[in-house]
Amino acid sequence: MASQNKSKSSSKAYLLEPHQWLKQAIEENHIREFDYSCFKNFEYLGIGGFGKVEKAIFDFAETGIPYALKSLFNLKDINVEKKALTDFIKEVSI
Repeated sequence: MASQNKSKSSSKAYLLEPHQWLKQAIEENHIREFDYSCFKNFEYLGIGGFGKVEKAIFDFAETGIPYALKSLFNLKDINVEKKALTDFIKEVSI
């Protein structure tokens, strides 16, 4: 039964706008959301057309796990924002 629900959900994914898809992916735990305040020791790695990438340590319960964090710029043009989110979704889907 669970696999049927998942396929229904994913079959409708192409109908969603990028921001709706991202919100749904987070809600369904396909993409994990972290408390930004738990990261420390930020190291700038690079910048692209739509955002920056940093390495940071996730400091939760003394684990010290390194993560790559990608931040999207605050985009004002709705068409540029849609393209940035679509490109981000393609990247995280790999």
